[in-house]
Amino acid sequence: MAEISEPLSTNNTVTHLDFESLQIGPRGASILSNSLKKNSSVIYIKLKNNAITSIGTRAISHALEVNRTIKIIDFRFIIRIQFY
Repeated sequence: MAEISEPLSTNNTVTHLDFESLQIGPRGASILSNSLKKNSSVIYIKLKNNAITSIGTRAISHALEVNRTIKIIDFRFIIRIQFY
């Protein structure tokens, strides 16, 4: 995930990201979140079937507070989400 962080932050043409089943965990979600805070073109993200946990989903939600371009995030089958 770190490899795409900087390019994603500055890219203004990519609209869809598919990270389905890539074993992204909370750290990867946090890295993605930081990139999405700076990105203005992504509208759809597929995070289906990853082990993001509640920590990672919280990080992604912080990106949504800044980024108003994202319209859909597919969180289906996220592993080990704990709600407090």
